[in-house]
Amino acid sequence: METFDVRDLIVNLYTNIRSKNPIVPFTSSMLSFNTNEDEKEKDELAETLSLDQYPKFTDKVDYPMSLLRTFSFKERMNFFFNKQKFIQVLLPYYNPDEKNIKDEEDSETYYKMTTDRINSNILSMIEILFPTKFPIINDIHTSHELLERTQSSKPFWFNPFEIHYYSYLNISNKKYTIKKNIWINDFLNHPEYRKLLVEYRKLRDWAEEQKQSRENKFEKPEIIIQKNKDEIEKLFTNDLKNEVEKLINEANTKTENRDFTNDFSSLNNYLKLPFNYDTLKQNINDEGSNPFKWIRSGNNTNLYRNTKSGDKRQLKSIYEKIKNIIKTIDEIETKIRESDELFEKSTTNARQLNLGKSIEFRKFESILINYKKPNRQTSNMYLQDLLNGIMDDDEKAKRIYKLLDILYKKNILLEKKTDNFLEENDEISVLQYLDIGIAKLGETKKLNREVYIMVDLIDGEVNDENMSQIYCPFMGDYLGNQLQELLSGRNSRYNNWAIDNNRKIFTIEKTEYLGNPMSYELVPKDTRNPIYSKELNIKSDRGSQNNSSNYNSLKNLSILPSNFATYIVANKTKIEVERLIKEIKDNYISDQITNLDSSNVLDFIINRKNVNKESDIEKKLYELITLWNEDSVVHNETVYKSLLNLKNSINSRNDIIKYKLDSDVIKQGGNEKQINLLNRELLLNKLYMVLTEGLISHENKKTVRFRTVLGGSTKKNLHTNNKTRKNR
Repeated sequence: METFDVRDLIVNLYTNIRSKNPIVPFTSSMLSFNTNEDEKEKDELAETLSLDQYPKFTDKVDYPMSLLRTFSFKERMNFFFNKQKFIQVLLPYYNPDEKNIKDEEDSETYYKMTTDRINSNILSMIEILFPTKFPIINDIHTSHELLERTQSSKPFWFNPFEIHYYSYLNISNKKYTIKKNIWINDFLNHPEYRKLLVEYRKLRDWAEEQKQSRENKFEKPEIIIQKNKDEIEKLFTNDLKNEVEKLINEANTKTENRDFTNDFSSLNNYLKLPFNYDTLKQNINDEGSNPFKWIRSGNNTNLYRNTKSGDKRQLKSIYEKIKNIIKTIDEIETKIRESDELFEKSTTNARQLNLGKSIEFRKFESILINYKKPNRQTSNMYLQDLLNGIMDDDEKAKRIYKLLDILYKKNILLEKKTDNFLEENDEISVLQYLDIGIAKLGETKKLNREVYIMVDLIDGEVNDENMSQIYCPFMGDYLGNQLQELLSGRNSRYNNWAIDNNRKIFTIEKTEYLGNPMSYELVPKDTRNPIYSKELNIKSDRGSQNNSSNYNSLKNLSILPSNFATYIVANKTKIEVERLIKEIKDNYISDQITNLDSSNVLDFIINRKNVNKESDIEKKLYELITLWNEDSVVHNETVYKSLLNLKNSINSRNDIIKYKLDSDVIKQGGNEKQINLLNRELLLNKLYMVLTEGLISHENKKTVRFRTVLGGSTKKNLHTNNKTRKNR
């Protein structure tokens, strides 16, 4: 008898439980229905049936929901966790002739049919295994639907003649009631695929940094170019022209022959023309061009024929200045071109570029492997085609980069006007690319399937006996919180695509909401880091209740060393830090300095702030580092200004030290130890200044909140002042 393909389905449950790791792998042993009677049935089930660890899945047969809804708990478990039973139930609904539709691998008909079936079967599985009865019957959604600003119809439709179940999860020996399910099937919310956006933004931001000049790191290269062109225009229109006129006037006092030489006439006529940068650049770079031949020539200095006249030294100086500025512009434009070109080529071809040889690019390239066979494949044919082609197809690489840019601009920067298609003639919308569908893991013959489901849980068991008692406090707190969220306009300041904004957990024992102090934060480097950052970085929610404030502080401190190393002591700053540390070690010896290196410079500051009685620089620096670390995405103007003040404090302290070193007391025999201490402090302050400038630079780059909350308090968190900011 011909059967169909059946795979294990890896289900990762994204819970609202207060935990360091809110994502829990789902297994059959975790699930139960109803109360003690069904627990007994579950025990009997375990004894009589051999249940697999993971549920079964197929995209070859539509699940018969009218039948499955009538199944008891025992039958539901046996269906999904027993391959033989799974096939037995579905076999009558299997159509072996259907495979003939698949004439080609990319057949639109076959793809649409398969996609629809995957979506339907996953939602059906959620309804059968994770049914909800309180507060809404079958409260089931998909994150892609929510991204489209639509809602699933499932929560609002039910058959009153059907039996409706509560479902429970046993996690860490505690029982939780499932109250809401969201299948995470969109690019932005999916824990694995949003990592790609994060890492891409890190690379993009790094590439943007390569455009910056060393002289001015805080101005856009385009602005610097324009300023340089304006300077050239001024030199051309004013300085060159005025100097030529001056030479002519001086020559006219010495001779009556006013017949210009050809070379000088060419220059004089050219300066009367309107300024054009491209033409000027061409003439400057063309050593044989006539307009500037007179200036460049070392032999012919005459303005007029047969007359020795014309001192061109000043003209040549202006000419060389223009030439150098053009060279600077060319260097900046080359950096811009190379940076942009990195995202116009496949990764294979990009390796031939200077930036393509960098560690940053190679790291990004290595991450892409996670989204191709055999590691992970999405059932979205259009998206997977781009992911497969990014390494060896320039056009597909450009399309996936454009897709990621659109996502970033629209959903992170919250720009209102963004492209809906990757190309003008596209039939596939951006939104269609964002449907992750179901992931395929492993080699073809051993391929399993994987989904992420966000489950909102109630701490404790809700049943028919206690539901009436729970309903009023539950809905009271819920609606009260929603009202305050609405009145505060909070939703308008957050990324409303994030499915886990402001999640809470209701505890039956105390009949109150407990804010989950844990949150996810994605930092393009801003993401900008935004996207920037540690992916799935667990961080405390500053809007949590008082009883978790200490915990939040500890969590922030726990990730401080990592953030400090990632964002501050990195790249060019790290090189400068290591140079200064070497200089300090070469000149001074102490237990702390001997062990000092770029990896433990933060520990050094912490220790110094407690022992240095002459200055509070280290203390102020550490305090600002901790404040900077509280949010690696959203710009904090107070922190930014405080860092600027710290720079002034360091400079002021250095002035005091220099004054002491230059004082007569020191010069006339001050003890050597005191002099060494002062010189050492000067050198340490150089190190602190570099770190402070790094903090200022990073704080200045922070622009938007890319943050999704796993939990938080209900009302107290409304008093926070965190706001989404646009680019500065």
